Amino acid sequence: MRVAAGFKKTSSSTAPERCAFGTYNKENSASTPATCTDCPVGSYCPDPASDPIACSDGMECSKSKLYWADFCPAGYKCVGNSQGRVMTKCAAGTYALGGAVTCTACPAGYMCPSYDSYPKICPRGTFAIASQTTCTFCATTTTATKALIDSGGDHCLSTRLCESCQGDCDNDD
Repeated sequence: MRVAAGFKKTSSSTAPERCAFGTYNKENSASTPATCTDCPVGSYCPDPASDPIACSDGMECSKSKLYWADFCPAGYKCVGNSQGRVMTKCAAGTYALGGAVTCTACPAGYMCPSYDSYPKICPRGTFAIASQTTCTFCATTTTATKALIDSGGDHCLSTRLCESCQGDCDNDD
């Protein structure tokens, strides 16, 4: 009795069984036993009668025997190497939304207190240079560095950065 692709048969006296989720057998076999092979790391096997499908960057495929691959979760980047797709947590001051292949540096004028959500704008009277997890309060008479000035200007006017907060930063005049 032939064993169809996507099935296994352990002995000549048993009926063929469908390959388990995350395994495959792409061959039609006239011999017994016919076995299913585990889907390798870095791929997934939605069809037990077909070859494994390689995961693309941005997908989490760090385990074997995957039936389906998920997008990389928020706060992580997923890129390939010889072990498949590897999930790496984003560093402080960076963030990534689901399906990311890189972690993005938090922009100047924003804080990234969490690595798995959008950056948050710094409140009035505060500033942040790029890749910061918190915003810093402006002194009564603070002059920002050239990097701060080049990346956004006066926080009292733009609500993004603090070039020179003098007096009341709530006054936009």
